[in-house]
Amino acid sequence: MTVLPGSPAGPRPSGGRGPEPARIVAVRAGRRGSGYLLAPNLVLTARHVVGDSPGGRAVAINGTGWKDCRLVWGSGTSDCDAALLLAGAPLVPPGTAARMEPVTWAELSGLEPVEGCQMIGFPTVQVTDDGRLDTDQAVCVLKPGSSMVRDRYALDLTTTPPAGASPWSGMSGAAVFADGLLVGVVVGDQSAWQHGRLEAVPGARLLHDPEFAATLTGLTGRTPRTGTPAARGRLSAPATAPARAALELAGVRHETPHELAATIRAHGDKAQRQFFHRMGTPQVPSEGWLELRNWLRAQDRADGRAELIDRRLTNDSLPPSMKLLHLLRWLDPDGEAVHLGRRVTVERLVAACLSGPGRGSRDDRLVADALENHGLLGVLADFRELNRLKGVQGRWDKAWSRWRQAAGDHAPAGARLPALLTVLDHPAAEAALRAQAESRTPPPGPWLWYDDLLAASGGPDTPLGLFTRWMCAEAALRDHRAAEQLSRRWRQQDAERQRAERQKETDRRRAERERKRQQEQQAAVERRRRAAHDELTREAEAARTERLRLESAWAAAETARTGPGTRSRAVRRAIGWYGMWGLLTAAGYWLWLGRGDSPRAVGMVCLQIATVSAVWSYLGSRRAGPLGLAYQPPFLRPRDWLPPGGFEDMVKGAGRLAGLGCVLLMQAWLAGEAAPPDDGPVRLEDGEWRGGPERPEEFDFSELFAALGFVVLCLGVFVAALQWAPRLRDRDDAYRARESEYRRLLREYTDREHRARAAAASRTDTRAELPPVRPEAYGRLLRYLAGPAAGLPGNPGSPAGQEQSNAG
Repeated sequence: MTVLPGSPAGPRPSGGRGPEPARIVAVRAGRRGSGYLLAPNLVLTARHVVGDSPGGRAVAINGTGWKDCRLVWGSGTSDCDAALLLAGAPLVPPGTAARMEPVTWAELSGLEPVEGCQMIGFPTVQVTDDGRLDTDQAVCVLKPGSSMVRDRYALDLTTTPPAGASPWSGMSGAAVFADGLLVGVVVGDQSAWQHGRLEAVPGARLLHDPEFAATLTGLTGRTPRTGTPAARGRLSAPATAPARAALELAGVRHETPHELAATIRAHGDKAQRQFFHRMGTPQVPSEGWLELRNWLRAQDRADGRAELIDRRLTNDSLPPSMKLLHLLRWLDPDGEAVHLGRRVTVERLVAACLSGPGRGSRDDRLVADALENHGLLGVLADFRELNRLKGVQGRWDKAWSRWRQAAGDHAPAGARLPALLTVLDHPAAEAALRAQAESRTPPPGPWLWYDDLLAASGGPDTPLGLFTRWMCAEAALRDHRAAEQLSRRWRQQDAERQRAERQKETDRRRAERERKRQQEQQAAVERRRRAAHDELTREAEAARTERLRLESAWAAAETARTGPGTRSRAVRRAIGWYGMWGLLTAAGYWLWLGRGDSPRAVGMVCLQIATVSAVWSYLGSRRAGPLGLAYQPPFLRPRDWLPPGGFEDMVKGAGRLAGLGCVLLMQAWLAGEAAPPDDGPVRLEDGEWRGGPERPEEFDFSELFAALGFVVLCLGVFVAALQWAPRLRDRDDAYRARESEYRRLLREYTDREHRARAAAASRTDTRAELPPVRPEAYGRLLRYLAGPAAGLPGNPGSPAGQEQSNAG
């Protein structure tokens, strides 16, 4: 075992071999645990006892009672499970507090087991039945070679372990002592060892934590004292300081700090590799680092040695080059500051401030990294030739903080290191600032944030103003150009927008004109449609009016034609006409038989008249009755009843006459058969035969001549009528023709009306689809309908019509 840096070799710490009873503390925070007083109001305990709570409560044996505590330090890792609690008032009476001396810490440097280690806490196994806490003193053997990977101390109990699921719960936080020195803090129970082994965090590990050491020093006002257990196995008196030995580096043995400092300045790379390249672990340090540490502890100088070893040389966050510079500063602060094999000057610091990604040498970039991240200024300020750098780090931090706050988002990345030039107060720094500032082109005009930042920096010619010009001039110029481009783009966009609006207005007006034109066209189309509709409606009304007039005229004509009076007159006319034939045939019979056989002629005449009148009156009544007023006796117009002209018509007429003759002969035969028989001729006195037997047959040529004359007369009348009237029509056929013409015109007017109304309803011009009504047909039909009583021109029954027809 070795003595830690700063360990006094003389007096033994108070409290004997184990912990002092007045310092044993019970803790209640996140869970229940134990603790140890490092000061009257400062408790050392395990971190997991506090948990996530901001503090807890603690009570000391024979103390002042439970006191509220707050967490002032807690390890951020689970491996270093320790914490410091600060009570609001001392946990022990004033007398005990006055007699309380600082605790001495110990570190093991080998792997030999340490017997007789003690710890006192408040485990669960000692809780009484009524729930009160009580202490338990456990004696164990510390085995440094166990749990080395996790950097823990293994504590094997020398007594039979207690039974239960977790008997040592509540022991966490108890301090482990060996020969009166604080070795570590209990943090757990290894259940796999049947509760016969506990674990502790090494106390040296806590002292190597800069924050723990600073917090402990600040709260107690003293640097932690260290010592070492006297021996392995059975404990004995404390060890004395080791004898001074020489340290070999680069083939040279060194006994004084000045000698080692001179070799380090000449062979910095070798020293860095030998001492700090691979330092090992706290339990198993490397040979080079162990030799250096022992050599440092053997030196007569004790000022700053513990801080050098515990907070600088063993700080894993520092690179080897910085550890070597810290060592050089402690060894020879009056000599030159050499870093990375070169002397460190203000000019070199200026060059490092000007370096950056892709700029400067590798050494300059390393110096820049040390300046920003590892406190290089503070180390250099302890060298006599660079004592002007004292306070520069603080001024640098303040200047950068103010400037960063003023710059805001406009502060570029990597600007913190160049800001060091503003507080170096050296001509080289000012020249570098001015050269960098003048190499940047500022914006051509005023720029708000850049001008405000210059004003906040004290003006453009101050060191901070030059730094502002260096860091932000180009950014302001880019912003200014971007703003100009943006303004130009906005103006272009505004011009384009105005052109678009003008074009839109032009298009709108054009569209409006087009819309108005279309509306006018639609209105004209609508007017034409309405005009066509009105015209079609008028045509439909006119067709309807004409149809109604036609129907009314036809109805009136039909009424006049088919009335009782007109029917009776038509029948009388037919009887008179057909009776004329009876008279004509009766006259023929009289002429034929009247002179020779008067009784027989009278009978024949009477029979003929009666038969012909009855037959033809019946037939005439059937034809004349339905015609009514339309019936006209054929004798008024011979061409209506005589056959038409031509050879064929003459043959037909002759056939009719032959038929008529046959009928007459048949009638004569019937008449002869119907006459009374004659008793024979009787000779009268005048010599003629009257009655009696038949007279002698004598041929009478007068009767033959009379019959022949009658036939010739009828034939002559027929031939004359045939030549006089080439075209004959029957009144019945004329009426049928007029009725057919009426129905045709009626359908025509009805269809015309329907088409006109359909076209008007669909708002289309259908006038081209309406065929014109032939006016001559319509007038002719009206004349037909007017009848013989109307006296209209062209009426065959009227005198005017007769004349017009004859003229035709």
